[in-house]
Formats: sequence, structure tokens, C-alpha cells
Amino acid sequence: MSQDHELVRRALQAPKLNFLGLSYGAQLGPQYVSLFPEAVGRMALDALVDHSQSETSTLLAEAVTYETSLDQFFTWCDRNSSCALYGRNTRQVFDAVVAQADATPIPAPGCDDACRSDVTGEEIRYNVQSYLRFIDLPIGRNWRDLGTALAEASQGNATMLSSELATETFSTRPDQSPFLYIALGCVDWLHQARSAIDLQQKLQMVRTFAPRSAGASWTYTYQSRCLGWSAPVTNGQTMLDKGVSKAPPILLVNSIYDPECSMAWAQGLREQLPSGVSVTRNGHGHTSYFLQGETTTGEMVEDGIIFKT
Repeated sequence: MSQDHELVRRALQAPKLNFLGLSYGAQLGPQYVSLFPEAVGRMALDALVDHSQSETSTLLAEAVTYETSLDQFFTWCDRNSSCALYGRNTRQVFDAVVAQADATPIPAPGCDDACRSDVTGEEIRYNVQSYLRFIDLPIGRNWRDLGTALAEASQGNATMLSSELATETFSTRPDQSPFLYIALGCVDWLHQARSAIDLQQKLQMVRTFAPRSAGASWTYTYQSRCLGWSAPVTNGQTMLDKGVSKAPPILLVNSIYDPECSMAWAQGLREQLPSGVSVTRNGHGHTSYFLQGETTTGEMVEDGIIFKT
């Protein structure tokens, strides 16, 4: 895909590529730098992915950052009157809902063939992660929605926590499909598990450090669903080429409580990009760009700076 960006740059006869990469885009950016360092103009990468880590290290890092973000949500919900679980012990509600769903799937009566008609504890662990991306931004699921979803599930309606099904909508609008990410992940990440026992060993390792989420994450989704994937891996994990030393300063932004992109990934990427300028946002959420706070000044800042917004 980085070669595609270079073809576009040449077709436009642009002297340099200026690039803003968010999340998965923050994986594509460094790969472009590795291939075409002298063609890089201004580049900012937000919500960082270290594409050099082993699948075990990646799984552990994401599971821990997911669990940390979940703890932050519990604290916020207990203290914020706009949360549907305000006044209740959110941790206890979450644990009770998951335990109930583990024992007997909770009905999801509002699905109407668009999502699963009942919800297991495992599904809840996986689907909650997407609600942790923002506190209250209206560009997707957020913390307020999660409070409502857990409150409804505690009353026997887990519709908001149900998994989407492969419907005709997804076949006609593939950009809206959650299965698009599976296809990308299966060609982007080496999946070395050979059997169910290998996967169980990974989960056992992760549960030691992240017992509440129990290893549920996008990383484990890739590693489990890509087992036996028919298409070959074409962009597996690798260190960036030494040519990146020729690149101009590159802005590297990550929030401390990002539920999907670990600070460990941010540090790993920084170590591979000599020209990287690290910015840390001491806050919540997946990406910082959409918050339009201090991290979006439009100017290069001091390396290692920490912002609150």
C-alpha cells in the first residue's frame, strides 16, 4: 500500500508526500518512510502501531492497554452523572453482566437479523473495546454509549453489545464492514499459532496481566481468525529499514489511555525512527486528532512533550 501512495505522489507530480496517518494509517506511514525516505514531506502519525513486534508481544501490549482504558471508564462512570450507571458500582455491574453472559447468553431482541440474537460473555469482552475509543465524541461508539449498553444488559437486553452479522449491506458497502479489518490483519500480521492449544497458551499468558478483558482484543482476533487463512501474509512484521534515517522530523502522537494502541507500541516505533518527535497526550481515547486539542497545533513541537488535551 505504501507503493500505492508513492504512485499517487508521482502521478500528481508532488515534490514530497505530506501525510497524516491515524491508527492503521500510523502503520502505513513508517512503511512509506522506510521505502521512500527522501520523498517524505510533512508527516504526522497519531495512535501508533509498531509493526515490528512479535504477535505475542503485540497481544500482551494491546490487552493491557485495553484493560487500563476499561478501568478508566469505570472510574469515570462512577463519578459522572451523564453515565447510565452513575450511582452504581460500574465494575461490579460489568463483572456481573459478563458472568451472566458466560453462564447463559443474554438476549439481544433489537438485532433484527443485523446482529446476533443473543450475546455471550466472550462477545461482550470483544465488543466493549470499540466503545472505549472516545468519552463523548459523536463519531462512533463512546463511553456514554457503553454505560447505556451495560445498564440495558444488566436488565436482560444486550442488543448494544451484540456482534454484527455479515449482511447484504456489508457486501454492497465493504468500507462499512467490520470484516474488512480481518482481511487486512490476515495479510499484515504473521499468525504463527498452529492449533487451538497454541491459542489457549496465548490467552493463559495474557489473562495473568489482563484478567478482566481476558485477552479479548483486535490482536487476538487476527491471531485466531487468521488461523488457516487462504491468502498469504504479504506484509508481515519487520523492522524499518535503516534508510529512515534520511527522513525529516516526523510527529509521533499517542494518548496514554488509548484502548487499542499501546504506549509500548509508541515507544517501539520511536526507537526505529531517528527523526521521530514524540508527543504524548495524558488523556483517553483512540487518536488525538479528532479532539482538536493541543496536539493539533500544526507546528512541530519539542520532542517528549506531554499535553493534557
